Amino acid sequence: MLTCNPDVALRLKAEHMLSTASLPNAAVFEQIIADVCERLLPDRNGGVARIRAMIAASAWIDAALSLLEAEAPQWQLCRLAYGDGEWHCALSRRRDLPEWLDDAVEAHHPDRAIALLLALVDVKANTTAAPQVSRGATHPTDASDSVSVCCENFA
Repeated sequence: MLTCNPDVALRLKAEHMLSTASLPNAAVFEQIIADVCERLLPDRNGGVARIRAMIAASAWIDAALSLLEAEAPQWQLCRLAYGDGEWHCALSRRRDLPEWLDDAVEAHHPDRAIALLLALVDVKANTTAAPQVSRGATHPTDASDSVSVCCENFA
């Protein structure tokens, strides 16, 4: 019998629901909060209440950005662009890197808010699938915002 990690199953369900949704609505956001958002569930500082107020006001983009901020604070929105009939959203841990060096998460959908939520689901899936290993003991001077680049001149 094939079993699936419940977290993975919930995220796949959320991704499928978002991909098939044409427009955002309160049910979509509530399902994402229930299936994907672990940080919000122990409602510290009224985060869920604030996001639910945005949802009630149909402020879909504000609610999606607030979910991103609450659930993935180390990720930043680096691109939100419209092209070919869809919104393309890219989230990155390091916005200052060129796109070809960055390990960004990208999502697309005809609706902006749903594109943001799809990117959040992808970030959460990648975060739980490959947890970051602390390198503090082996590289004590390695800062999370530093980049090593070889700049030798071989001319």
